[in-house]
Amino acid sequence: MVGRWLSWWWREEWGEKGFGSVVGSADALSVIPPAVLRNLSDKLYEKRKNAGLEIEGIVKQLAAAGEHDKITAVINLLANEFTYSAQVNRRKGGLIGLATATVALTGEAAQHLEAK
Repeated sequence: MVGRWLSWWWREEWGEKGFGSVVGSADALSVIPPAVLRNLSDKLYEKRKNAGLEIEGIVKQLAAAGEHDKITAVINLLANEFTYSAQVNRRKGGLIGLATATVALTGEAAQHLEAK
């Protein structure tokens, strides 16, 4: 019973394609802890906000280290897996994550957020 529920929850939460569908998402998944990704799609605003603040700290560390490929992977993960989701709270979390990533990048934001 639990296995069936978990399988249903996974499809509802991440879809048939799963998290690994975005190119470079392996980099993003190695940088962002699973709890932060889970909290980004939580129904409580406070959890989504705190997850966004965690993403801001992560992106600041990546920017300081010059890990531009990982920053791009994080932004692509947030944009493709969260903001295009059918679930409202995931979309909200994706927007919060993108906003905090942009704040973390300050002057470098244009380089990472250009349309591709």
